[in-house]
Amino acid sequence: MEPDRPVGSSEVLIVGAGPVGVALGCDLLQRGVRVRLVDSAAAPAPAPRSRAVLVWPRTLELLRGIGVAERLAATGHRLTGIGYRSEGRLLGRAAVDRIADTPYPFAATLPQYETERLLLERLAELGGTVERGVVLEDLRQDARGVTARLRHPDGNEEQAHARWLVGADGAHSSVRKKLGIGFDGDTVDVTFGIADAPIDGPAARDTLHYCYTADGALGVVPLPDGLFRVAISIPHRDPAEPPPAGVFAEALRRRAPGLGELGEPRWTGSFRVRCRIADRFRDGHCFLAGDAAHIISPAGGQGMNYGLQDAFNLGWKLAGVLRGTLDAAVLDSYHRERHAAVARVAAVTAAQTRWGMIAGGPRRVLRDTLVRGAALGGLLRRRIAPMMAQTDVSYAADGLRRARPGHPRPGDRLPVFAPAAPEAPEALGAPEALGGPAAPATSAAPADPALDRDGFTVLVRRPSGPSGPAGADDRGSAAVAAALAGRPAVVRTVDDTASATLLRAFGPRPVLVALRPDGHVQYVAPATRSGLADLVRHLDGLAPRTRTAPEPAAARG
Repeated sequence: MEPDRPVGSSEVLIVGAGPVGVALGCDLLQRGVRVRLVDSAAAPAPAPRSRAVLVWPRTLELLRGIGVAERLAATGHRLTGIGYRSEGRLLGRAAVDRIADTPYPFAATLPQYETERLLLERLAELGGTVERGVVLEDLRQDARGVTARLRHPDGNEEQAHARWLVGADGAHSSVRKKLGIGFDGDTVDVTFGIADAPIDGPAARDTLHYCYTADGALGVVPLPDGLFRVAISIPHRDPAEPPPAGVFAEALRRRAPGLGELGEPRWTGSFRVRCRIADRFRDGHCFLAGDAAHIISPAGGQGMNYGLQDAFNLGWKLAGVLRGTLDAAVLDSYHRERHAAVARVAAVTAAQTRWGMIAGGPRRVLRDTLVRGAALGGLLRRRIAPMMAQTDVSYAADGLRRARPGHPRPGDRLPVFAPAAPEAPEALGAPEALGGPAAPATSAAPADPALDRDGFTVLVRRPSGPSGPAGADDRGSAAVAAALAGRPAVVRTVDDTASATLLRAFGPRPVLVALRPDGHVQYVAPATRSGLADLVRHLDGLAPRTRTAPEPAAARG
């Protein structure tokens, strides 16, 4: 072996170039961070094999911030609802297209290799590259950051230094193992067979179908090009041996009667699911994201989406710390927020997996009765659809309890989004682009404020008529802007011309809401002089401890 290569340096080293690692790389590059992205694989996963196929509305909202959402939506196929069936009978449907507070009232389906292709295209546009065939051999941390020993395809090794390291290197993460982080999990242990094939029959192409029978569970996901993803629970088997096509054809006939007959699959495969969550998502200067941090049941297609949410939760925090606008203590919130969110969805998807394994008897009757009752009572539309769409994700301290309309809490998601990419197709809902009927009108209004990508967006709720000392008019917004001068924040007004969904989220009272770059609430204060002073003090508390914050204008009188 030749001597070590020269020491390389970057601000963030990302190990793993799947969707999560590449999305994080795009987010950081767009914020001006020096990023290095390495992957042990010599090339991306080849077509047609693909495990993840669903991208839910909340993920599209976040991908919009890096200019990928519209490309992905135009490439994929649109699903507008989730149907629950038992022994061939439809129990109920959760309507994703009835979710009013998102510009993406649908799930986009496409193979994971297509998602990766679009993300890699965007990475290249931002000046990023992936170093392939580079293996993490070891890492060590000190007060300055992380030094990683990397082995290149030619066998030479390099000592690479970075301020921060992110392990997005999958379920068998080298980063997690080298940090000694535990990876415990749920008792769910099930093997799924998957096939992509056409279906000759009446299976609706706008619906994700969950089918429960005494023989086991089955999921049917419409894909582009007239294909369907068929996923079934099967006995444990060697994943190197693809299940025969007949297994899926028979399962479709027995577990989803009435949906149609399976055609010749493009490919088949199987994988065994053992749900796991890392003990901690941060260790000093190192972080875990995606499958390196958590593996959840594939029921509901949530896994890749939650990994991408990891990336967008972490990206703005790392960039703020590196740019000197945020104190490093803000990074402690990454584990707290994402671990809680993942634990919640892991419990839900594990329960859904167990529900699909109920063979019969009183438990089956109870399950079917509960689903049917939830459909008749509107619970599928009000709770299950937002949960599957991930628009109900909250980092609030009591995030399991839904926020009251008009009373946003720190950690809640608000329907305020980054501007769409300039090259976004105008007819986002066109049948040609999305494989279905035209989309309904979305919740956005021209007067809705846009989310700032780089700092906090402070929204001043300004109802018509007199409101309060902090500002019911443009002078009030100007006063807020003056008070926040020199801080990483922009001020925008929410008046009565905003969309109904945004007004419902705020309520009629004058209020100041600071939004994070990922669209979650950072702080809420009344629109008064004292409320503004509290907001300024809160934002100053997030600044690096060594920096002298400007004096709040409200305090100067």
